[in-house]
This record gives sequence, structure tokens and C-alpha cells, in this order.
Amino acid sequence: MLASWFFHATEPQTTSGTNSKCKVVRITHPFHPWFGRELEVLSVRRSRGDERVFFVGPHGREQSVPAAWTDVHPGDPFVVLANGRCFFRSADLLALRQLLDALDGKVAADVK
Repeated sequence: MLASWFFHATEPQTTSGTNSKCKVVRITHPFHPWFGRELEVLSVRRSRGDERVFFVGPHGREQSVPAAWTDVHPGDPFVVLANGRCFFRSADLLALRQLLDALDGKVAADVK
């Protein structure tokens, strides 16, 4: 999902430019060398198969990072509230159980 705050409905998703719609995002990936650095966003768009945040780097060139490595989107409420205390979400564990049950049924059918 592209960041809806950045684009007006009439503009193409590749619109870029630094104007009044500009937003600053922070690098949140803990192992990125620019962790904590704030960047002025040029655009948010799909590139190379994922959503990326485009910005002007320190040498004046356009660069990008995956949107997931920034705070461009609000965090998953469960992850934010769990604050590292819970490794798995209930919905994910239930989905895993269903997958394992389906695989177990397939293996049992192959053995017979």
C-alpha cells in the first residue's frame, strides 16, 4: 500500500518534488548505518518489487530505501504494544497450525 499522505488522487504515483507536501521520515532499521537519521521524502513508490522511499542523499543523488526500514507507515499496533515481549501474534500462530495440519494430512495420505 503506497503512503496515501503523500499523493493527491489526481497525481501519478511517480510524482516527485520537494514542495509543501514534503514529509520527513526516519530510518528505523536497527542495522542500517543511517539509523535514526531523518530524510526529506521525494516520493514513495514501488520499485524493484517493493515499496521504497526516495530521497536526496548526502552527495545530491536520488537514493531509496525500503519503506519498511522507515517510519513512513505507522507500526503494526500489536508489534508496537508488545514492545519486543511477544515473539508471535495469535493470528500467525493459528495460521501456522492450519498449515501444519494441512501438511500432516498430506503426508499421512502419501504414506497409506
